Amino acid sequence: MSKPTTCLVWVGAGKASTPKNVEQFDRAFLIEGRLSQAEHLRDRFKDNPKVQVLAKVVNAQASEQSFYQLNIAEYSALHEPGELYELYPGIKVESAESQQSTSIDDLLSDIHEAIGESQSTLLLDTPDIAFALVQKLIETQWLDKLATVTVAVTPNSLYKGNEGGDIDGLLALAGWIPKQTDRDDPEWQYISYEPNPLAGQVKELKQALKKEFEEKETAQQSLQRLEAQLEEKSQSNAKLAKQEAELKHQLAQLQEKVKQQPAAEELEKLKQTQQAIAKERESLKAQIADVQASEKRAKEEKAAFEKHYVNHQQRMADLEKENRQLRDENEQTQKRQELLDAELKKAEAQIEIIKELLLKESSESDD
Repeated sequence: MSKPTTCLVWVGAGKASTPKNVEQFDRAFLIEGRLSQAEHLRDRFKDNPKVQVLAKVVNAQASEQSFYQLNIAEYSALHEPGELYELYPGIKVESAESQQSTSIDDLLSDIHEAIGESQSTLLLDTPDIAFALVQKLIETQWLDKLATVTVAVTPNSLYKGNEGGDIDGLLALAGWIPKQTDRDDPEWQYISYEPNPLAGQVKELKQALKKEFEEKETAQQSLQRLEAQLEEKSQSNAKLAKQEAELKHQLAQLQEKVKQQPAAEELEKLKQTQQAIAKERESLKAQIADVQASEKRAKEEKAAFEKHYVNHQQRMADLEKENRQLRDENEQTQKRQELLDAELKKAEAQIEIIKELLLKESSESDD
């Protein structure tokens, strides 16, 4: 099956009446953010298999945002009307519903097989975000896959917060030039752009110059590295030459010393030096042994002290326990003594009472 030779992607299709004739294309994708209008388009083109209607709100970046539906439906947009109120005094916002938008590059990715042909046309019928959409097309390199781009252009003040800009200049930098302008409505113009035929040659020349510059830069860096290596080798050679001269000088000094001093005398000095070193080594060994013995004694004394300290602590704890017991017993004894004293006082009081009674009875009997 052969691929279609022409394809139309119409963002913000509305009624899909102007400026493009949908029937002229082998394939057409009509993108409409208003669900009711998308249904009208589906009903209108239900017998045309070449036309596919997608109900989507399209923006430069995918996000959740308000979509303003106006009573003059074709002016519905992602931005609230500005001077549209002055241009059309009866215009008003019927609803501002929050909707999830689709990015322009994601939209084109979803239908990339159809728009991959060289005769693909993209119509941006969304003047409030046209500049941002063109920027996104350039950034994502989708512009290179299109044959024609038609943009709806209005004065920036028609919508509040309009993301307007110099679309001509933006596309010119990308190598595109205006092809045709529809000026029937000065407040809503359509400008069609196509790739500049010289842009390819300029791009090739720039790439060739860039490549030549990069090669020259690489060669320059290689030359600098070689010069640095050469300098490093020169310094190394100079250092080696200096070391060689020093070694030769030392050798000459040794040779002269050997001539002046007999070998037997030199050997005797070496033996004496060796013996002195051996004695010093033995002395160091003895010192090390003494230090190790002192360290061992210190460890033993430390262990004994720790053991004595532990015993002392235990003894202190035992004495404290005994002391607490004695205090408790003393308190109990004092309490018992107090009880006995109280009982004794009661007994003495009772004895006194008995004495008084006895004396009283004795006195009465005598009478």
